[in-house]
Amino acid sequence: MGKTIANKKNVNNKAGYVVKPVAVKDIEKEADFGTFKITRTRECIAYTNYVGYSVITKPYTTTPEGQATKLSLYEWLNYALEMQEYLTEHKDEKNPDLDMTNGEWLEQVKIITEANLTKPCVVFTDADYATEEALNHIKWLNEKTKQLQAAMTQTPPEEDEKKNEEEFGRAVGDENLRNNLQLDNIEGD
Repeated sequence: MGKTIANKKNVNNKAGYVVKPVAVKDIEKEADFGTFKITRTRECIAYTNYVGYSVITKPYTTTPEGQATKLSLYEWLNYALEMQEYLTEHKDEKNPDLDMTNGEWLEQVKIITEANLTKPCVVFTDADYATEEALNHIKWLNEKTKQLQAAMTQTPPEEDEKKNEEEFGRAVGDENLRNNLQLDNIEGD
């Protein structure tokens, strides 16, 4: 039986923050990259490294700009998971899109994944490094905030407004014509 979240006397507000362990029966695909493992279930993708540091991400994870694109963490981990087997099997073949073999690209995928995902785990090993990274992140956030503010204050070009008005006028005219034709068909019967 499940854990009681609420009754008449009290509510467990922390019940929603519990991270469920991944059951073996829920695993859709898993790949071992040596120093880390990627596991996909129907609900999430989990990254776990050799010291037990884990990151769980959902399919609706987005980029910092709020777009669900191929740049999201979920999509990157899914790409690494899907490509690992192919890149391993064809490691000596030249990758047609890159100037390297599939084996070399797999090593790059491993390095990129590990570097980006283990950073939170190792950043506090050195106070100066942690401070530098925090300041760089704040600087990046400030730049993105300025870009967002600039985008929000821009007015659409007049051509778009005129085009929209013309299209709206055409749509209204088409609708009126359809209604008139329907009335003519009814009156003609």
